[in-house]
Amino acid sequence: MTGTPSSPGARSAVALCAGATMACVGVAALLGWSTGTPLLASGVPNAVPVAPATAVLLGAEGVALALLARAAPRARALALAVCVAGVGVVALAVLRMAGLPLANAERLFFEAGTPVHGAAVGLLSPLTVVAFGLTTTALGLLLRGSARSRAAAVAPGLAAGLLGAAVLVGYAYRAPLLYDTALIPMALPTGLGFTAAGVALVALAGSAAWPVRAFVGTSVRARLLRAFVPLGTAVVLIHGGLSVWAVRATSPVLVSVGVALGTAALTGWAVAELAGAIGAAIRLAEERRLHAERERAKLVEGDRLREEWAAMIVHDLKNPLAIVLANLGLLRAELEPERPDAEDALADAEAASHRMKRLLSNLLDVYRLEAGEVVMQPVPTDVTALLETVTARTRSAALHRSIAVVRRNGRGGYVTADPDALTRVLENLLDNGLRHTPAGGRIELTVEPAERTARIRVGNTGPPIPEPSRTRVFDKYVSSRQEGRLAHQGLGLYFCRLAVEALGGKIWVEETAALPTVFCIELPLAADLGAVEGV
Repeated sequence: MTGTPSSPGARSAVALCAGATMACVGVAALLGWSTGTPLLASGVPNAVPVAPATAVLLGAEGVALALLARAAPRARALALAVCVAGVGVVALAVLRMAGLPLANAERLFFEAGTPVHGAAVGLLSPLTVVAFGLTTTALGLLLRGSARSRAAAVAPGLAAGLLGAAVLVGYAYRAPLLYDTALIPMALPTGLGFTAAGVALVALAGSAAWPVRAFVGTSVRARLLRAFVPLGTAVVLIHGGLSVWAVRATSPVLVSVGVALGTAALTGWAVAELAGAIGAAIRLAEERRLHAERERAKLVEGDRLREEWAAMIVHDLKNPLAIVLANLGLLRAELEPERPDAEDALADAEAASHRMKRLLSNLLDVYRLEAGEVVMQPVPTDVTALLETVTARTRSAALHRSIAVVRRNGRGGYVTADPDALTRVLENLLDNGLRHTPAGGRIELTVEPAERTARIRVGNTGPPIPEPSRTRVFDKYVSSRQEGRLAHQGLGLYFCRLAVEALGGKIWVEETAALPTVFCIELPLAADLGAVEGV
């Protein structure tokens, strides 16, 4: 970030240069008064010079701002003293302009000389008083140190800078309305000093304050503003200069030709600069878009490789797992009846192997469902019979954990579903219930018809799922905290959601008085129910 418009180093350098400029203006004016060289105090011949009081304050404020930019040890103390002095001088000037008895208080700083063009020499101009009030306010806000006060310092600092810039333009165009008043005009060096003060104050306030934050950074908006604002300002100033020259010219023909040529050249230059700035902004936006597309392509390719790798691992693990299950079956057939401990160990091994098989199948099918590669084969399926089959498979593992699996009476009829996918969904929900239901608890399965749908409920007496987490448990790799413990929701519930939605159904979680956690599945009833029942 070093060297960019928004970097602290760049802002400190700008504030240091502006503060030094302001201090030089004050010192030059004081030298002009002390050596009898009016040009040092006025900047141009036969013009109103900088008042000594103004020169002292400009020099002191410039030094304070430069020291603040350098973060010097005693910079804040000096800046505070300058603020107090500024308030005092502004107050005295206001009393003098109001005609109060302190009318000659400013003469403590100087001996008034001969008036210049009828204006009193050495007294603060009303514009100078206003500008000092703005810079003193901005400096005081900066000294408070908070982010809010620093942001608030931008407005008075910017106003003082614009006031000084308007005075410089007035002198450049010889337009007294921009710097003169009915009492005393502002001197040219004073306008330069306040312009520098505004720059220093805005730079010290930081890039987070308006309007500086609109100009900093690498965004297209900031780049265009940095190009357009200086360009627009230059166009206005050049056009104003041409207009002033045209008004003062003596030859109408020369004026017409000069203004026409100058306007044409100015317009061409402005259009070329604007086109270049817009083109650079468009190129920047296009480069960013291409970079984002390349990064997205890398992410997509990474996901594809990861999914292929996972699918390969699943396929490789399924074969040895099938061999393990087959051998467990042979061992069960050969097991002696008087070995109940071996029976329990065999049951645990079979349950763990079946669960591993489900997990591998979930991992593989989740990637396929996300990619749209799994084609469901919905057929009229007897959901009641399917529940009986799944319940029977689970009772052995549940009995080993002292968990009751209860199948409530009810007939849901035939639903339109893929039997294998629906079986996997129910097995995952039962497996989830076994993992979260404490010993002595129960799991209940019910099915009941609804309007054009059948509703399957798989509930358990385990801890409830908090309300905010009931939709997130079906997301991929979600963890939710339940009653002080961290319950990891892997791919099982995510697979359930993908499969049920692929079958045209819905799945959600609810809570009842008897069952804290109930998973509900709603599937469409088979269209031709009569034909199915008649088979």
